[in-house]
Amino acid sequence: MLSAMKRFSFLILAVFFSFAACSPSKNIDSDFNKCMKIVEDYDSYIGPVSDTILARFYFATNYLERISGVAGSFVDAEPPHYKTRSDCRSDLRKWRNWYDGHIEYLTQDRSDSLKREIARDNIWWSDSTILDYVFDN
Repeated sequence: MLSAMKRFSFLILAVFFSFAACSPSKNIDSDFNKCMKIVEDYDSYIGPVSDTILARFYFATNYLERISGVAGSFVDAEPPHYKTRSDCRSDLRKWRNWYDGHIEYLTQDRSDSLKREIARDNIWWSDSTILDYVFDN
């Protein structure tokens, strides 16, 4: 009886952990959605563009482009901008479609590594607080 109970418990745990391993991390989903929101908010923003707003936009677009391999269509000027709202919506739709088709292959390690790479590659963001600011606000 005890042996059957152990087998049953093992089976339940194996099934649970196999589902847990296959499901995407909520943190990855949160990182991706925060970056999508930053781009969407930036496109609809009206007013003076501060360094903080620029840093968040550049960080978010870098993250979305690098994680998906899908380049954004914004004009990389000072300040960066989309020619039309539909261009922004098109980018967001492309990134979302890519994400929905690849979420099961993403890991939190990949997302964290990518965030560190982006911060490291941009000297003016070298302060680690940019990661906290982008992902905690």
